[in-house]
Amino acid sequence: MTSRSSAIVSVLVRIAVAVFFCFPVLTYAQDSGSLLWEISGNHLKKKSYLFGTIHVFCPGDFAPGDSLKPRLLAADRLVLEMDMTDPELMQALMQGMMMKDGVTLRGLLSEPEYEKIDRFFTDSVGFSIAPLSGSKPFILTSLLFGHVLQCSPQSVEEQLTTLAEKNGIAVTGLETPQEQAALFDLIPYRTQAEMVLRMIDSIHMAREEFTGLLDLYRSQDIRKLYEYVSKSQFDFNGFENFLLTDRNRKWVSRLEKLLPDASSFIAVGAAHLGGEEGLVQLLRSKGYTLSPVYNP
Repeated sequence: MTSRSSAIVSVLVRIAVAVFFCFPVLTYAQDSGSLLWEISGNHLKKKSYLFGTIHVFCPGDFAPGDSLKPRLLAADRLVLEMDMTDPELMQALMQGMMMKDGVTLRGLLSEPEYEKIDRFFTDSVGFSIAPLSGSKPFILTSLLFGHVLQCSPQSVEEQLTTLAEKNGIAVTGLETPQEQAALFDLIPYRTQAEMVLRMIDSIHMAREEFTGLLDLYRSQDIRKLYEYVSKSQFDFNGFENFLLTDRNRKWVSRLEKLLPDASSFIAVGAAHLGGEEGLVQLLRSKGYTLSPVYNP
């Protein structure tokens, strides 16, 4: 691999960490618009907290608030979807980004479709997609977020991880990079490629949609968020069972092992909080008390 290709892959991996699960829609937490929930009861020795994040934003668009920061600093551990401090994370993500069975972008796309994407990336993003020919197409979608947001995207998870590390708080993950990467083998590669084409054809619509989404996220109006994103043109609709429901059930089983003996600050995509199969309801069904904490 050339130094140019290596540089592109390095950028790719960094962005993939930030937006690896940006696609599922946010859902309505039935009895509150809060993004931050206190977990107590069920014989817990210490309270824990569950926070719904938005995975990408522009610098300055997010800062831990007065309710959020002290609860993280009081925790024994920060629990994310993936452990972003894992020294093997980058290598594992790079391996998981590749399509199976030798599939390539040229094989998925017609020649005009391939040329459209390559031309857009060369002109608007700054490099050809040729070095990424074997990567899962959702990676290209991830790389478009910088163009959509018109900035160098950051993630809430990055900020929380930095804060935790500075204060000696342990960091762990609910699943491995391999588990997350495997999810994008379940979504047909052609479906992923079609999303890339859809974003390129509707980049201004995507920009307006994400701006509106960010405004609603700041307002913590979960009901309006649900109504807004349910109409999104840039989502993997139809794959919610294994993108959300199956993972939520798996995560609850893992959280039950983490919660009893220590205080955890759990930060996952806000998509995972609401609904009958969301983390709030699933934890309640296990006997925990979840109470909203306002204005995080």
